[in-house]
Amino acid sequence: MPPWKPSTAAAERIAGQLKSIPTVQTQIFIPPVANHVPHLLVTYDQSRVKITGVKVMEKMRQGTPRIELNPGTGGPPASAGLPGGSNTIVVGVWMMQPGEDLVVAKRLREVLQAP
Repeated sequence: MPPWKPSTAAAERIAGQLKSIPTVQTQIFIPPVANHVPHLLVTYDQSRVKITGVKVMEKMRQGTPRIELNPGTGGPPASAGLPGGSNTIVVGVWMMQPGEDLVVAKRLREVLQAP
């Protein structure tokens, strides 16, 4: 089994919890530079999901437990190969312990669906 297989499974579980939110798209990717480990990229139409990636990151930090997203969330594309944009959320899944993906998925879903 490739060493990143558990990370890919975690990213797939988070993506599965977000797929019913209108306009949300997810993609698992491995940046060509920096850490060659899976990340979950979440993008959405801001006319439908009315929050920026930066605001999502703030709300995730303010919750209990505090959840830290990749610092590239909501910003310009990073030189490390991470995509960017105000409607972009980057979730680093490679260090998650079993079950943490479900906590992240639940909170991210709540933040994206909040009025």
